[in-house]
Amino acid sequence: MKNLIKIINVKISKNTNFRFPALLGSMLLCLTSPAIAQSNLLKNYKSAETPVQGFGKAYCASLPDNMSVCKALVDRNETNKAKYLVRQGDKMLGEFKTEITMYSGIEDFEVLEGDLDGDGSMEIIIPELDGQSNGIGIGFFSIYILPNPLEKGFRAPLVIKTQDFGRNGAFIFDASTKTINILITYWAENLNLSNVVPEVKAGGKYFIGRWFGYRDGKIFPVFEKPLLARRFLDSFQAERSEYDTSEMFPYSWLQNKATLQLKSDPEVSPKTLSTMRGIIEKYERRQLPKKDDSEEEALYYGQYTIRLDSGKRISYVISPESDINENLKKLNKQFITRIGFLPSRLTLPQQIDVLDLFDASGSKGIEKKRITVTTHPGIKNSDIQRILWFEEK
Repeated sequence: MKNLIKIINVKISKNTNFRFPALLGSMLLCLTSPAIAQSNLLKNYKSAETPVQGFGKAYCASLPDNMSVCKALVDRNETNKAKYLVRQGDKMLGEFKTEITMYSGIEDFEVLEGDLDGDGSMEIIIPELDGQSNGIGIGFFSIYILPNPLEKGFRAPLVIKTQDFGRNGAFIFDASTKTINILITYWAENLNLSNVVPEVKAGGKYFIGRWFGYRDGKIFPVFEKPLLARRFLDSFQAERSEYDTSEMFPYSWLQNKATLQLKSDPEVSPKTLSTMRGIIEKYERRQLPKKDDSEEEALYYGQYTIRLDSGKRISYVISPESDINENLKKLNKQFITRIGFLPSRLTLPQQIDVLDLFDASGSKGIEKKRITVTTHPGIKNSDIQRILWFEEK
């Protein structure tokens, strides 16, 4: 566990005023189930505004081996376009895009460094707050994870979408594997758990946690750990509001006695309407047609071409972005509503992209994998839930 996680803090803007405790905290705890173990694993690095040639205003955090991670405006005339820069001294190792928003300013970021997969090499982790909902103040985050560029070369980051992230309780040490599991969390509306927990009669809003591991730039589901689900009640909101900076949220929220530990997926109906089996013949990442020239960012979705065992070919589309899915519906595309795995019958959070787990093609690719497609009744009578299941050995 030595040097498992290091935290590099970059100062938070004085204008930041969130109800949700987004990136606060100064300690990371490591968990071994069921006990909680604490160790002095953190080292704080000072950061400051730093001039970076060819860019506008920039803030940089210093890492070991003369590396730094900077958040920099692309030029002095831009106020919202920025990049993360990974450097060693004055040498640029790599860069990737980000944006300056009311939630995430030029100095509003932090860098974590930790050996997620236990291979002795430290990954670079950058959590970024993308937005916050009205009402209960749900925080929407992107978590950028990069392999150590000095040891493995610079690669574009893996980007994980999660909700109500807190670094103290999203990266949890697993003593059995000597790796760090990632707890990806999100809120599910109108969820009825009676299918998997018969004594729970009423539906409601639930906070869901699913476990993932990390390996070689990708994540994978940890099926051995239960899915965690806690219903949103006034007592839960009080706990979310009265946080402590050393508390391990969101993990601590899901250790409450009201949390259900589930081996069956509550977001999948037990009633199956149809079943088809086949092989993914082709996977394509396609761009959604732009409405007009004012749209700067290209929007993408995944399209699967499946050769069924019957010989018939069929195409389905899916996107982790709900607004893109709404646009796809208008184009009369046939939809996959969720991605899952057999025989565990556990699904991915909808905000997780399948490319977070697999390459598009090649030896670690999606293509040529055996799949099962099932349909189920949706939440509304008019809805059909269609799930693409990867058949894992």
